[in-house]
Amino acid sequence: MKIKAKIGTAIAMAALMALPVQMAFAAEASPTIEEEYVQGDGIIVARSNTGDSWYRFPFDTNGSTWATDGRSKEDASSAYIQVRTMTMDYCKVYIDGGKTINGPWSNQVSYWSGTNTGNSCSVTSPGQFGIMNRVNENKLGYARLTGWACSQPGVLAGYWSPDSWGTYPKIND
Repeated sequence: MKIKAKIGTAIAMAALMALPVQMAFAAEASPTIEEEYVQGDGIIVARSNTGDSWYRFPFDTNGSTWATDGRSKEDASSAYIQVRTMTMDYCKVYIDGGKTINGPWSNQVSYWSGTNTGNSCSVTSPGQFGIMNRVNENKLGYARLTGWACSQPGVLAGYWSPDSWGTYPKIND
């Protein structure tokens, strides 16, 4: 059974503070957080994977690429990226989608593909952004953030999450 809930920011923050993960929070001015929940065994559990993970892409040459570890993609929301450090004019980022295989490593990703998961987008300044993607819709299960130094070497660093519940400017379409 799916339940749509709107909760105030203060209530959401108080409830989430008990969780042992860092969360990707909406902009400070956002009055409500809209999230989809799944009820199972009498417990309401958040579906989205919005915990922040640190990334650092030290592009040492023009054309070099870096990717984060894969994370579970739980819903059809945009991925979240916060750019804190950027030492080049611009670079490209995109969301890869991956599938798991059955075997001795239960969550081993068998392959990664940027094909049919969304368009790459240009990062031109620090800030918080959404990256639209179709990882969940294509039933791939896992997402990772990938970056490409298309113009010059430099460092791109910050936080990201495969799902988001905030309203952020989209940097791709």
